[in-house]
Amino acid sequence: MANRVGQQLGNYRLVHLLGKGGFADVYLGEHVHLLTQAAVKVLHTSLANHGQVEKFRNEARIIARLEHPHIVRVLDFDLEDDTPFLVMSYAPQGSLRDRHPEGTILPLTSIVSYVKQVASALQCAHDQRLIHRDVKPENMLLDRSGNILLSDFGIAIIAHSTHSMSIQHEAGTIPYMAPEQIQGKAQQASDQYALGIVVYEWLTGSCPFRGSYWEVATQHIAVPPPSLQKRVPSILPNVEQVVMTALAKDPKDRFTSVQAFATALEQVSQIASQPHALPLVTTSLDQSLQSTEMKAPLEQPSPSSSQSLKTSPLEELTQLAVTKILWHESAQHDAIQMLPNTPQPEVIDTSGLASQPAFMNSFSAQTPVSNFRTAPLMQPPLSSTPTPPIINAPSLSHQTPTHTFRIKPPHLSLL
Repeated sequence: MANRVGQQLGNYRLVHLLGKGGFADVYLGEHVHLLTQAAVKVLHTSLANHGQVEKFRNEARIIARLEHPHIVRVLDFDLEDDTPFLVMSYAPQGSLRDRHPEGTILPLTSIVSYVKQVASALQCAHDQRLIHRDVKPENMLLDRSGNILLSDFGIAIIAHSTHSMSIQHEAGTIPYMAPEQIQGKAQQASDQYALGIVVYEWLTGSCPFRGSYWEVATQHIAVPPPSLQKRVPSILPNVEQVVMTALAKDPKDRFTSVQAFATALEQVSQIASQPHALPLVTTSLDQSLQSTEMKAPLEQPSPSSSQSLKTSPLEELTQLAVTKILWHESAQHDAIQMLPNTPQPEVIDTSGLASQPAFMNSFSAQTPVSNFRTAPLMQPPLSSTPTPPIINAPSLSHQTPTHTFRIKPPHLSLL
């Protein structure tokens, strides 16, 4: 495309070139009457017939109605010698690509902040049935306050609607294109995939796939992205799981919306920022308790900070098990303390029983209780245990003198 610096498009005089993209060249424009500045995007296409012109106008009207704090506003649009152009808000701070050059690894907190802003802009467009198609750091501009403004919204739609796209035009954004978009079936989930590629790049310093246009396209379609942890071992598994979900080959396997992707990433980042951060617990209660017994006890937070720190699922399960055991021990101890001081019987007279069970035939009529009562394993000595309760035996006949059985409380085994 020829350099248009010095030309006038509509009410704007083109001052200098700001940048070149796959779909359009961007100029700094100045209003000839108001002297205000704006970004003028001149598309790399020509609308030769009335049908294409009307389709461009309809698409531009839809884009112009997008109002969101993180979307660049379209101020005007028109044609100059069959060449369409759009006048948009000017972002003087450049783009995120300018702020973070290729190869830069960003902290997770910064990534989450950026993703939340971009995802809210994309979700606004998706709610109006629009697809961006060209999500990448170069299209994430910064206003004077440092907030992100998603640019080029719908530029790809307009270019596609004119049927003048070529592979060369798409080559500039192939590292971020979803498999279905490469196959000509772009959908809302394609923007989520592109944002996932951007997050992958920010976490590792590079996009997952490299090579020529066709090599990268083939990898998007058929090759799983390389593991984030293999490139940067400090990345937590939970973070990798969220990113890989957004990068699923099948759009149905991704998050239900781009906003859901941003929310999930924010949640795992909060877990990662906590001390003693643990992976997500997906095992059953028994498995969790078993794994807890094999590990060192978790460090408990101080009382002053216990309310400010969130307890992980594994810590909650551990505390629940310990509380249950302590409660049982306390209840048993209280029951023993409340028992009356009853003399301990020494023998049981079974001579008057009308019928005796078979197992008692081997005992004499005056068999000491201690000879056939077997205490459970690990039972404390009787000398150190308070006297147990005494219960009268209702099964004895009227000829049998009143004797008592002593029922010993079962011993609580702590696994």
